[in-house]
Order: sequence, then C-alpha cells, then structure tokens
Amino acid sequence: MISSKVYKSEIFQTNRSTQIRDHTSEIRDQKFAYCACMFGLLHQYLVENRSVYLRGTGQLQLIHQPASFDVTNNLMHAPCNSIRFQNSEQAGSLQPLMSFLSRQLNIAEENAFSLYEAFCNQLQLDIESRQEVNWTALGIFKKDATGNTVFIADQRMAGYNQPVEAIRVIRHGAPHQMMVGTRETTNTAMKELLGNGQSESITTRSRWWIPALLLGLAALVLILLKKMNAV
Repeated sequence: MISSKVYKSEIFQTNRSTQIRDHTSEIRDQKFAYCACMFGLLHQYLVENRSVYLRGTGQLQLIHQPASFDVTNNLMHAPCNSIRFQNSEQAGSLQPLMSFLSRQLNIAEENAFSLYEAFCNQLQLDIESRQEVNWTALGIFKKDATGNTVFIADQRMAGYNQPVEAIRVIRHGAPHQMMVGTRETTNTAMKELLGNGQSESITTRSRWWIPALLLGLAALVLILLKKMNAV
C-alpha cells in the first residue's frame, strides 16, 4: 500500500515537473516570438520613416548615400543606406510610431504603447545582462569599454552592391566635357577656338608679301625721281 502511494507521488511529481517545463518553454517561445515580431515591425518603421526611437536606448537613423564614381580606379559605387545611432533623448512625438504599431497589430494605441514600453525595457535588460543584442539583418547593440551602448551596423548588406567598372568611352567627334587648366569646357568649343587661331595665323602668314610689295614700289619711285632730277 505504501509503495503504491510512493509510486503515485513520483508520477505526480514527474507530471508536475513536465508541466512546469512545458509552461516555461511556452513562455520562452512566446517571448521570443514577441521580440522577433517587435524587431520586425520596428525595422519596417525605420525603413519607411528613416528614423525610429527606442526609449532608454537611443535613436536609429537611416542615412541615404547616393551613387559615387571613383575616378582614380574607374569604379561606380551603388547607392546605399547607412545606419547612424545616437544615445539621445526622444526627438519628436511617439504618436506616429504608436499609430503604426496599432495598425499593424490591430490593437488600440494605448495597448501598442504598453507593448512598446515592455519591448524597450526588455531590450535594455538584455543589453545590460548579455552585453550584446543582435537585431537580425540590421546590426548589434553592445556595450563599449566605457559602458555606453553602441550600435554596430550589419555590413553583409553592403556586400550585395559591389562596385562595377566604369571606363569612360569617348567616341570620335562626339561632344564631351573636358578640363583645360581650371576651366571646364567641351571638345567642340576647343576645336572652334583652336581652329580660329590657326586660321588667323594662316591669314597673317599669307599676307606677308603686301608690306614687301609696298616697300619695293616706294623704292622704285625714289629711284625714278632721282634719275629724273639727275637729268
């Protein structure tokens, strides 16, 4: 009889432990899903609005960098976005963000604010306890040597847009920009300028005989006058 009670007690304890473990695992899974959902929504808000504020942590800004040309290496770099993190106080109202979360989660803005506050608090706790929090496809929050929170952007996205070779092609006779000293001009303008200078020099050289002819005529007249006076 006693052994039967002990056996039932062991079964009860085993079942109880299993239930607690399953419940803990369920809570952990729900927490993970909730954090992943909030990270995804805030990532979407950052892309659409170029900025998102995380209370207690700081502000992330999405900075657009236009395409650029490396003249030295003849490389064209694609446009890209860089992320700037600031440990600053809240700039502006949170209402647009709450409205966005409310629409995406189909809940009231008050409830959206509560979820946002809970997420920001949990983010702070995770950074303090784990010293590093990964935001998938965006970057990592971590503590630096002085204890301040910093954000290291994920550099893998930059590798998708490799620079391409861009050798300048100039077709014969086609107008194109060129530098002459410190002045920017075109090849057609330089041809016209050089052409006018050459034509002027050619015209000047082709009329050299006119002064010589005049001098010769003057000398001939003087000789004739001299002979007439002598007679």
